[in-house]
Amino acid sequence: MICGLEVIINKPAVEPEHFDFSGKTILNVTDSLAGLDVIALMLETHHANYIRARDGVEAVEICRQNQNVDLILMDIQMPIMDGFEATQEIRKFNPNVPIIGITYSGLKNGLEVSKEAGCNDIFFKPVEMKRLIKMIDN
Repeated sequence: MICGLEVIINKPAVEPEHFDFSGKTILNVTDSLAGLDVIALMLETHHANYIRARDGVEAVEICRQNQNVDLILMDIQMPIMDGFEATQEIRKFNPNVPIIGITYSGLKNGLEVSKEAGCNDIFFKPVEMKRLIKMIDN
């Protein structure tokens, strides 16, 4: 457990040449600094351009200013503006960017609620890097 974020690291690790996100810009939105760092390391390992946002308000602003975001990893439970609200705001001006909601598996009807908010898919914590990489690749 890193700063309250449980991270599962698979062994053997996914080889970077299998998943190359060169030229792709991925926005990771979470209020967890440990979550930002772990996912940032994973994305950098796979050559993605990486942008951070620490809450939904910041994510919306980044998306307004940067129409080149290829994918958003959206933490659902955040202060100020949660992931559902941020997703709904982003959908108003960018209906096509893929958004993966990230939350704890205890969220009742998580997939259904996430899709209603505008997420394309949902990923449940703890973060299993190999599975997340495959989801991003899809």
